[in-house]
Amino acid sequence: MSSLKNYLRNLNFFSSDLDTNAREDEQQRSNNIIATRVYLIVLLISLISIGIFIWVNSYITTVTLKYLTKEQLKNLPVGTKCPCSRISISYGEFTSLEPTYHQICSSDFISDRWINAIYTGSNATYFNIRDFRSFSSAQFQALATYCHLSKSYVQQSIDTFNQSTFISLSVLSEYNFQIEIQSIIYQTQQIVPQTFTNQLDLIIRMTMGNKIVSGLLTNYIISYYYIPGYLKYPEIRSIIYHRDDGTFCDCQNDLYCTSSAIFDDIFQAQTRYISNHIKILPGIASGCLPIISILDSTLECFYNQTCLDDMLSYFPTNEKFSALTIHINSSYNQYTKVKKMLENLMIEQWITNISYDKYYNQCAPISCTYSKEERHNLLFVITKLISILSVLALVLRLIIPIIVRFIIKKINREQSPSIPIDTRLNQIKSNIKKTLIELNLFKHYPSNDRQIRYQRYATRIYLLLIMISVGSLFVHHLVRKTIQFKTILNPSLSKYLELSQINSIDLYCPCTSISISYSTLISIEVHYHQLCTSYLISSQWIAYSNWISSLLSDIYDYRYHAGNQFQTLSMFCEHAQQIINNSLSIFLKTQLFSSQVIRENQFKIQLDSAVEDWKSSTINQFISTIDLIRNITQTNQLMNRLNIFFQYPNDVKTIVEPRTYKDCNCAFFANLCSTPMRMFGINSTLTIEHFYLGCYLIDALFLSTLECFYNEICMSNINQFLNSSLIQSLTFPALDSKKNSPNQTIRSIFDHMMVDQWLWNFYYSSYYNQCAPNLCIIEYINSNDLFKVIIFIIGIFGGLLIGFKVSILFVLRLTEKFINNFTFKISIRSIKDFLIGTNEQQMIRRLRFLLVSLTLSILYITVAFSSQLTSVEIKNPSLSIYENLVKQYSYNLQCSCSQISITYGSFININTSYHPACSRDFIGELWMTYITHQNNPFYQNVSKTYIYSGIGQIQALSTLCQLSKSTVDQSMTRFLNNHMINSQLLSRNILSQRIEMIIDEIKTTMSKLFINTFSLIRQTTKANKFLTTFGSAWSLADIYNPISGGTFHTIPVKYDQCDCGLSSQCFTKYYGVIISCYILEGFLQSTFECLYDQDCIDKTHTSRPLNISINPSRFSINSTIESVLNELMIENFTTNLSYSNYFSQCSPSSCIFTYIDKFNVIEGITTLISLYGGLMIICQLFAIIIIKLLRYRSAHVTSTINTLTN
Repeated sequence: MSSLKNYLRNLNFFSSDLDTNAREDEQQRSNNIIATRVYLIVLLISLISIGIFIWVNSYITTVTLKYLTKEQLKNLPVGTKCPCSRISISYGEFTSLEPTYHQICSSDFISDRWINAIYTGSNATYFNIRDFRSFSSAQFQALATYCHLSKSYVQQSIDTFNQSTFISLSVLSEYNFQIEIQSIIYQTQQIVPQTFTNQLDLIIRMTMGNKIVSGLLTNYIISYYYIPGYLKYPEIRSIIYHRDDGTFCDCQNDLYCTSSAIFDDIFQAQTRYISNHIKILPGIASGCLPIISILDSTLECFYNQTCLDDMLSYFPTNEKFSALTIHINSSYNQYTKVKKMLENLMIEQWITNISYDKYYNQCAPISCTYSKEERHNLLFVITKLISILSVLALVLRLIIPIIVRFIIKKINREQSPSIPIDTRLNQIKSNIKKTLIELNLFKHYPSNDRQIRYQRYATRIYLLLIMISVGSLFVHHLVRKTIQFKTILNPSLSKYLELSQINSIDLYCPCTSISISYSTLISIEVHYHQLCTSYLISSQWIAYSNWISSLLSDIYDYRYHAGNQFQTLSMFCEHAQQIINNSLSIFLKTQLFSSQVIRENQFKIQLDSAVEDWKSSTINQFISTIDLIRNITQTNQLMNRLNIFFQYPNDVKTIVEPRTYKDCNCAFFANLCSTPMRMFGINSTLTIEHFYLGCYLIDALFLSTLECFYNEICMSNINQFLNSSLIQSLTFPALDSKKNSPNQTIRSIFDHMMVDQWLWNFYYSSYYNQCAPNLCIIEYINSNDLFKVIIFIIGIFGGLLIGFKVSILFVLRLTEKFINNFTFKISIRSIKDFLIGTNEQQMIRRLRFLLVSLTLSILYITVAFSSQLTSVEIKNPSLSIYENLVKQYSYNLQCSCSQISITYGSFININTSYHPACSRDFIGELWMTYITHQNNPFYQNVSKTYIYSGIGQIQALSTLCQLSKSTVDQSMTRFLNNHMINSQLLSRNILSQRIEMIIDEIKTTMSKLFINTFSLIRQTTKANKFLTTFGSAWSLADIYNPISGGTFHTIPVKYDQCDCGLSSQCFTKYYGVIISCYILEGFLQSTFECLYDQDCIDKTHTSRPLNISINPSRFSINSTIESVLNELMIENFTTNLSYSNYFSQCSPSSCIFTYIDKFNVIEGITTLISLYGGLMIICQLFAIIIIKLLRYRSAHVTSTINTLTN
């Protein structure tokens, strides 16, 4: 112990080199010992300080974990990214939606048994207009329709929802997942009832606008004036109801006009207004149409067995029915109106199940990556300290002796002689020059002149190698790109916007609130066409126009129809605003989900796309529903006062014939037949140009313009004729031609949903404040900062110094030995002496060599063969380069799009082909056969019902083909105009899969939406028992005892004992043509077989049938038209995706991929060099201590043995 103490006391790192002949005196030795102690203390303090600094200075590291369970995922920090191995998952794979309906929808009261039991058949129109027996069966057919269609609409929405894909690039936390899915389900549940009620309301309004007459005569009656020998002046007049509040309403102006239903004692009275003994039914309403009056009814009587039995006693039936059960937990009570229930599609409640387990299993994340801030571990600190030890020791060994000598001189007050500054500078210059020339870092004694010269050459090579190596490494590491992270706490909006403008960084700012309502992010303002705020649709003007019409009887006179026309326009304005307001209300309840802050430009693009999609879908639904209603109305040739006239074959019979306008027959061209409206005076006639009257009021309006009402002169002329009616006219200002074109057709106004301008604004600041990120992590690829490069150079500098010095010294010694006749035997002897030398210094060097070699070997194997994640960035890659990268690094390749919003139409082309029967040539040829060959003997010998049915079915074929095409075109146009928003380039396979899923979803959705709307219109037509222009469903009853001022009665038509009053699908075949209650119903039950048969389509052999070999189809010729229509008549649907166009649109600015480098030679060598210098010092220290201890122990043992021996 005293030996060690003595060793430490005399420890001197700055004594003269043993290889030199210099000797130190006592003063120098004392100074060197002091310098050694200061050196050790400073070195120790510096290492401790640097170690503490490295340990305290935290860093962000990326952690990757594989195959985690969802329980393990819960414990991971916010911001963890776990890419799904399957990014597109159908909602149906992890959710289930099951609605329960009001008990009425599964009760006997919507069954055929109940409907047949309360059906009064041919007697229906002989009761009082409010008598329940007149419309009871129709009402419950309507209720059954509501139940069935509610279920159909809901099931369609569930199917669409289940088939829709949930795009999940990364796995969501259970909390975020539940919030997002619940919001989407809620929105789905809200949209479907609104769609149904909007369409139903539009059907009702258009029925009112066209003045369609019900076969039950509940909205209009056909009155007549009797003159002996014939009936004269039949007239269709709207029915007036006496409301329960004492007021009156009429069905021409208010289709929602209702009153209490009654049982009346009077049957077959002179008019249907006559009443005697009245029994009011509780809750049941009577009204203009069965589909409306049932909406205003309650089911209270059907919860009461006594009331129900009393009701049945008025019908000729022996059937028994049980009352409904009152359920306390029901969402509705017995006094809830059917309309209220229908607003929620008769649903009592939704049973919803959202399975996070199933979602997680489908997402199946393979790995999860997150960044965390942590301190360096002890091993890292020790490694860094070792790497800088040699340089630190070198620097301290250079400066500490100088400082110590300087301080000692100051203490001893040693005075140097004063030297002039010029002389001193010259001396310094001379000394530097001499030092550079004579600089010798490899000197040893003794050395001859040749050896000294070689040593100086070696010194210069050594310094040159050091400078080149350090310079190269410095530049390399300074420009080397690496992924770096930086965390900013509680960033402000301005700070975030500043960061988001930097394209070279990946900014991740997790939201504390992931779900934000659109209502707080978007404001939408709708400016309607000036018509919708003009006097033309004001209640004052409409009331005034209706008052004038009541004084006229000429149906061609403008004054006769003006009130109805402007009331219809008012109705459409109101309905358009109602639809927009309702859909906007639901749209603004949509939640924007973002687990992290969306950049401002992407935020605006995403919301703009959402608003555009909402706007186009709202307009398309509005227009497509109108077109569907119009076409079905025209095809079925439903009757109103404008498209028929009456004929009297005999005294008792009255038949209805289609009206003609300028030789245009309403049975053939209902949508085109029109004539300009006129005002007839005593001596003159005023024609109102481009304002038409036609078979249907709405069709004529669509052909019209409002240019007269932009013109003061035209309006003045109208006022003059109104004055001539002995009525003081109302004057209003003309429409403003600066706002809209006077030549704009009313149809074009409707095509824009009565809207002139849509304005919307987005509020990014509101979004950011609600997202409220509490931190932002910046990930960017950048050059290493100067401090880290300097630390690295310092770490490797010591190793380079020693490595180069040892190498050059070895070369010098080897050169010297070769010069001195060095032989192989001598080299073997030198190595042997080195390995087995007994000298203490030799033993220390030998042990140091072994320790360094062993340590470096272990370190090299550890570093060089350890897996290392390496990131590579490629700027502006071409398509070929990208596809090669996909083949190699598909899992972790990320390419940022410079254009994040791309229209689908820019890289997708869709082609659709339809059933051969939809060929324009085929339909046109058939059409001309029926139109131009009516004088053919065959057609003269068949009934007009056959002619009208045949023409109607050709119209139906043309209509259904057009509707199918327009439905597909609208859906595809909307899709192709939509934007795909994605900041990352999708691979060819993923893009194809995603587009295929979207297209399949659109195909399924558009056909189901079409069929649902189509069914709703069909079923309401059936429930309302509308009359047709040729009496195919209901016909006028013969009048055997006419009276002046009497009314016609109607009776349902029967086909093969099937009653049109109970079923609209009754039919019979006549020369191959199906004749049914309604043309469309008969056509839908037909097959295409007839279209391939010459005798079936045309017995005159004028037109040609389809040729199955020339016109092949994927549908069987035995398929019903309805089954083909369910698939929108589509034969083939082809999608062509151009990936090159998509790639060009995305235009990736850079691609980044990472790979695991399992064999990194350069990293291993760099590590060895950086640690070599420090390890030499440490191993030298350990070698000295070990050898000293061993020699001390050996000497002690020898001394003990000698003592024992003596």
